[in-house]
Amino acid sequence: MNFTLKHHYKRLQQNPKLINGVVMACSLCLVFFLLTRAVLSGLYNYEVGSEVKEDIYLKSDVVDTLETEALRAQAIDKTEPVTYIDFSKLVEAKKKLTDYFTTLGEIKETYAEDRELLTRVYAGIEKDNAFALTEDELHTMALLSQERTAVLQNYAVDITSENMANGISNDGIIEASANIDRFIAELTDLREVEQTILKKLVHGALTVNRFIDIEATKDKQSAAAEQVSDVIYKKGTPLAYKGEMLTEKQYQILSDGEMLYASIDYAWMIFLGIGLIVILLWLIMHFYLYEYYPPVLFTVKKYGLLMATFTFVLLLTPFFNNVSPYLIPLPLFSMLISIMLNPAVAVPFGIGLLIIVTLWHNLSVGLSIMYLLGLIFSTLLSKNIRQRSQLMMNGVYTSLVMTFFISAWVLFNRMDLNTLLITLLMTMANGIISAIITIGVMPIFESLFGILTPLRLLELSNPNRDILKRLMLEAPGTYHHSILVGNMAETAAHDIGADNVLARVASFYHDIGKLERPYYFKENQIAGENPHDMLPPQISAGIIKQHVAHGLALSKRHKLPIEIQKVITSHHGTSIIKYFYHLEQQKNEHVDYKIFAYDGPKPVTREEVIIMLADSVEAAVRTLDSPTKPTVRALIDKIVDQKREEGQLNESNITLKELETVKESFIRVLSGIFHERIAYPDVTLPQRDKEEENTTAHQNDSSKTKESLNSNLKDNVKENVKDNYTKHKEISSDQEGNPGHNEA
Repeated sequence: MNFTLKHHYKRLQQNPKLINGVVMACSLCLVFFLLTRAVLSGLYNYEVGSEVKEDIYLKSDVVDTLETEALRAQAIDKTEPVTYIDFSKLVEAKKKLTDYFTTLGEIKETYAEDRELLTRVYAGIEKDNAFALTEDELHTMALLSQERTAVLQNYAVDITSENMANGISNDGIIEASANIDRFIAELTDLREVEQTILKKLVHGALTVNRFIDIEATKDKQSAAAEQVSDVIYKKGTPLAYKGEMLTEKQYQILSDGEMLYASIDYAWMIFLGIGLIVILLWLIMHFYLYEYYPPVLFTVKKYGLLMATFTFVLLLTPFFNNVSPYLIPLPLFSMLISIMLNPAVAVPFGIGLLIIVTLWHNLSVGLSIMYLLGLIFSTLLSKNIRQRSQLMMNGVYTSLVMTFFISAWVLFNRMDLNTLLITLLMTMANGIISAIITIGVMPIFESLFGILTPLRLLELSNPNRDILKRLMLEAPGTYHHSILVGNMAETAAHDIGADNVLARVASFYHDIGKLERPYYFKENQIAGENPHDMLPPQISAGIIKQHVAHGLALSKRHKLPIEIQKVITSHHGTSIIKYFYHLEQQKNEHVDYKIFAYDGPKPVTREEVIIMLADSVEAAVRTLDSPTKPTVRALIDKIVDQKREEGQLNESNITLKELETVKESFIRVLSGIFHERIAYPDVTLPQRDKEEENTTAHQNDSSKTKESLNSNLKDNVKENVKDNYTKHKEISSDQEGNPGHNEA
């Protein structure tokens, strides 16, 4: 039984796809369980008049639609209609009066000499006049003098214009007519018959010219209705208590709050709907990984980290949502995944997480958009984070973006401004809380899943770490060589888009195995003696090769990341230690080259390739007597070509174009190290006063002492370097051609 379990466990460990499939299924089931539990929690099967079997509390804010609509109907009824004045009616009324008096004037002029004929003709013509004037009133108008006629005309036009200019509605025309009658009755300069005629003239011309603007009135009523705030019952409000009879209003509130279901079939429909949504989300997110980032999908620790982070943030959401829906730390997910895996992975899975949280906590549209912007923006800012202070600033900037959006959303929707300040404070705290949690939990995730982050790399680059301090004190030549290799590797990795921080930090540790026997490596030999001179080539090669195994053991003892361990084992690949191989060849032509070859493996990643090349190039350049840019370029080309011909790059994914970029990067860095110096000429200094010479004597002595020390140091360094390559200069152009490792 135990054997069977161990056998299956071993097979499971050797099948990462199966492990990730199990993790995928478990995480999907967990999300499905959480969603269904949240959705079905708080659903009831009651009718009006049913006895309440448990205390009912609202699971979300609910709008009382009936009461809200009643208040809005009242607001609409109280809204005054929007009217407009049709001034064309006034023009028509004035024209009607003017035409009447024009016709009267023409008739009077025609029959001016015969008054009797005038009255008969005028009465006949205006028998059916528009102003309903009687025959006696027509006779009176015909016999009026020109001055009196003008007075009546002026009164009629002015009174009509004044009343219609302010607009007369259907409801107001009777009141306007009554006011006109009272006004005319008070005109003392008119006779009674003239007042009667004037009233008829004005009434005949007066017409309705104020109308209701239907569209504008509807808009005004809609605006008035919108001003009425919804009658809202807040989340957690007790609606009914156990033993009560459910009222119609309570039933309506439960219905509006989607807290009722009619039968068990309804629950199964919810289960089915949630299941389909979760499965669809899972398929889309994982298809994205399959197409664009398969290493995450098929690597146990990376996929496990992704799902663990997803679940961790999801389980945090209810605690923060209970405080405020604006505090849900969704940017936490994008920060963690962007730093520990890849920013491009954080976006699709962050959106999937947002959809699930929206369904779970019933987030509004504005909140969902706010969190979407926060996720995207925090992902953008997480790309090149190298310090924890940058992570905090990421949280601050993300908070500002979300705060700005939610402010605009509140204004856009004309929401209640009374709670705006609290909302903004909660939103501002969101990103900062996300950053703080990220800083706190990231080391835990790094440790559990063995993920190497830029922050972890920067911690490893601290020269005060025990292993680097030992390297600096016990193997100073190797330490400085590693620093230069790190500079070259970092620049080259940056130029081709590889992980430049990993390249630099891994370079610091690639030769830590030399701490086991530092003086067997030329760069650490201060005196002129070389212990390899007294050893057979096979033994010397074995000692040189062992620095890789010693380095791996030391890295495991100090729990260095697996990425750095791979660099330690692959930075020589399977290349031959040419110097000792050549020595043995001189004695034995049939020597087995495998004795003098490193055990490998060959470099796989671009960072590993860059460090291998930088390690060889940095060592080889030091063999040049007068390194110039052309000689350095030629040497770099030679080393890179040798590595390619030996097949050391066959297992890597680096391209020829990237190799050319790497070579240019090396040249640029090395040109800064081995730049030309100006030769200072000998000059004769002018005679100085005796007193001045005495005051500077001490300074001169001190300067001479320092100059002497520096000169001796330079001579020693040059001797050590030259001694390393003098005997086999042609062979030692590559780093393995040096006794004690030609990286010196």
